[in-house]
Amino acid sequence: MVRQAGLRRYVQNHAVASADREREPDFDGVAEAWFDDVDAMRALAASAEYAAVRADEANFIDPATMRAVVTDEIVVVDGGTRSTDVKLIAGLRKLPELSPEQFRKHWRDVHGPLAAAIPDNRRYVQCAARLGIYRAGTRPGVRRRADVVVRRRGRDGCSGRQPRLRAHPRRTSRTSSPPGGFRS
Repeated sequence: MVRQAGLRRYVQNHAVASADREREPDFDGVAEAWFDDVDAMRALAASAEYAAVRADEANFIDPATMRAVVTDEIVVVDGGTRSTDVKLIAGLRKLPELSPEQFRKHWRDVHGPLAAAIPDNRRYVQCAARLGIYRAGTRPGVRRRADVVVRRRGRDGCSGRQPRLRAHPRRTSRTSSPPGGFRS
């Protein structure tokens, strides 16, 4: 993935043991990819390098479990990270009665400051599904699995109770990646 034109950053997030030690994590990994803009992302989707990535996925990924969402990133807490930190990634869905704009405003302006006040929260990033996804009449995450992704880092796996990770659910059906979207 790292040799692909237009790709600024690529991070693999491998699941660690669930906070609920009685069960497996809800997913095995999440990949994050950063692009300068949507056009750069779409251009990558047509490349030979990306075709090779997609072909290789069949060697280790169950394609029926994959989801993709294109997001806008809002950094709420940017205290840096350390190699001993554990990242929590949580996929969320907005309440059906809220518009995407109402959801974003509440999450950013009300919930964001609450999350920022959590002790040992070194980094907290809100990644809301791009509003264009809603305007196009589609749902984020293919079949509306998530409107947002939250990324949080803290000491020893985030202090306090840790929510279950659901950004990349297992055993659910999936259509192909959205045009210009990324998988992996």
